[in-house]
Amino acid sequence: MRSPPPEVLASWPKPNYVDPQRRGNEGVIVQAILVVLVTAIVIIRLYARIVITRAGIGLDDAMIIISWVFAMGLTASVMLAIKRYGWDIHVWDLPPKDMVTSRMISWASMVLYMTTASLAKASILVFYLRILVAKIDKIVTKITLGVVVVYYIAAFLILCLQCRPLQHYWEILIPKSAGTCIDESIHMITSAAFNILIEIVIFLIPLRSLFALRIRTTQKVHLISLFSAGLLVIAASTVRLVYVVIIMRKSYDVSWYGYAGWLWASIEVHVSIICACVPSCRAFFVAWNRSSSKGGSKTGGPSGTYPSGAGRSYNNIEDDVMGLTDRRLGTQAMVSARSRRSESEEDSMEGTKGVTIQMEVMQFEEEYQKEVRKSRAQNSKA
Repeated sequence: MRSPPPEVLASWPKPNYVDPQRRGNEGVIVQAILVVLVTAIVIIRLYARIVITRAGIGLDDAMIIISWVFAMGLTASVMLAIKRYGWDIHVWDLPPKDMVTSRMISWASMVLYMTTASLAKASILVFYLRILVAKIDKIVTKITLGVVVVYYIAAFLILCLQCRPLQHYWEILIPKSAGTCIDESIHMITSAAFNILIEIVIFLIPLRSLFALRIRTTQKVHLISLFSAGLLVIAASTVRLVYVVIIMRKSYDVSWYGYAGWLWASIEVHVSIICACVPSCRAFFVAWNRSSSKGGSKTGGPSGTYPSGAGRSYNNIEDDVMGLTDRRLGTQAMVSARSRRSESEEDSMEGTKGVTIQMEVMQFEEEYQKEVRKSRAQNSKA
C-alpha cells in the first residue's frame, strides 16, 4: 500500500466518521445474486454428472466444488468488509481503528481470490483433457495447466513474503509498526495482466477442434457458444485490471476504488465457475426439455409421444450409451453407441483423417434427436 504524500493528505477533506458518503448496496446485491446462481449451477452440474450421465465425480468436478467453497469465502469476506470495515467509503472517512482489520481482510481476500480463480481454471483444463483427444490439444492443455499451477504458487509466495514480518502488511498504517514491504503495485498489476493472458489461452484451446467438427451448423454454433462463455470471464478480468491500476498507480483512495475492484474480482471468479459448469450442465437441460416434451401433445414432433422405449429416464438412457461420442474431423463423422441391454450397435462411419474430439456435451441431445425422428417416422406411417 502506498503512503499518501503530505500534499495529498492536505487535500483530503475533514474525516466524517459518523455519516460518510457510501457507494450503496449494488455490490452486495450483485454478489448475493451471483452466490445463488453459482450455487444452483454447481448443484445442477453434480446432479447431471451423478444422476443423469452416471459419470460420477471426476477431478474437474472436485476442483469446482473446492473452488465454489473458496468463492463463498471470498464473497463473505468482501461483504463483511463492505458492511463493517469501510470498503465502500473514502479512505479519509475510514476510522483508524478499522484500518488494521480492513487490511487483514484484504490480504485474506486475495488468498481466497487466487485460490478459487486458479481452481476454476484448472477444472476447465482437466475437462479439456477429457474431451479433447488430439495430441496437440492435449499438449497445449497440459502446458497451460502447469502454468496455472506455477502461477498460483508464485502469486501465493509473493503475497506471503512481500512484507517482513507478514503482519506488517496490515500494520503498515500504524506509525510505530516495524517492518519492510516490497512495492505491491508491481506484482499486483503483473499478476492481473498475466491472469488475463491465461484466460485467453484457455478460451482459445478448444476452438480449433470445435470449428473443424463436421456437424450441423446449428450444433456447431451451440457448442461454440458454450465454450465462448469464457469471454465474459476475460471481460471481467480486464475491468478488474483497470481498477487494480487505478488503486495501485492512480489514486490513494484505495477503499473507494477498491470497492469496485473487489466487486469485479468476485464477478470474475463466479462467472469462471459458471463457465466451467455450463458444458456439464447441458445434459440436465436436455433431460429437462425431454421431460417437458413428454407431457406435450401427440403430434410426432418434439412435444409428441415417444415410441416404445423412448420415454425412459436419462438414467436408463445412460445405461444404453457406452462411452462418449467420438467425432473424427476433416472427413466423415463417426457416431457409435452400444446398448447394454440389446448388445446391438448402430451403423457407424469411421473417418480416416483429422483430429478426434470426444464431445460428451452432445451425446444426450443426439439421443433425443434420434428419438424425435423415430417418433415422426412412426406417426407418418400411421
